[in-house]
Amino acid sequence: MNFRDVPPRMRVRGLQPEKNYKVSDLEHYFEDGFREEVAPYTSKGDALMNFGILVEPRGDYDCQIIKIEEV
Repeated sequence: MNFRDVPPRMRVRGLQPEKNYKVSDLEHYFEDGFREEVAPYTSKGDALMNFGILVEPRGDYDCQIIKIEEV
C-alpha cells in the first residue's frame, strides 16, 4: 500500500446484522512511540460487516487495537 492510497477498511465477520455494537478502546500505536486514542461509537452489525472500520496505518510498524462488544 502506498500512503497516498485510501486507507483500508477492516470488515468484521460473525456479527448479528440487526444488533448494536460498541466499537471502543481504539488506540493507534505509531513507530515513533506516539499513541492516539479515538472516541468510542456505536454501530449496527450490518454496517460493521459491510462498510467496516477505518484502519489508518502511518508506517511499517504501526498497529491498532479495536474492541467490539454487543450492547
